[in-house]
Amino acid sequence: MSGGRGPTRQELIRRRRRTGFVGRRGELASFSEVLAQAPEDAGQFLFHVHGPGGVGKSTLVRQLEAAAREVQAVTG
Repeated sequence: MSGGRGPTRQELIRRRRRTGFVGRRGELASFSEVLAQAPEDAGQFLFHVHGPGGVGKSTLVRQLEAAAREVQAVTG
């Protein structure tokens, strides 16, 4: 066993979920574009996620939250 600690099990699960996400690339791209803008230049800053059950809304929201955290934006 090596002396350094690797990623935690929780981090490994997060990575696997992130790489396994296959839908809603357009929404993720749009959200990332807004995050990259200066706050005063961002036209849209509220994203409304809706749709029928079972289409991946919760997964999308987790992906959006992860993208926001990467740029140290506040999430709620």
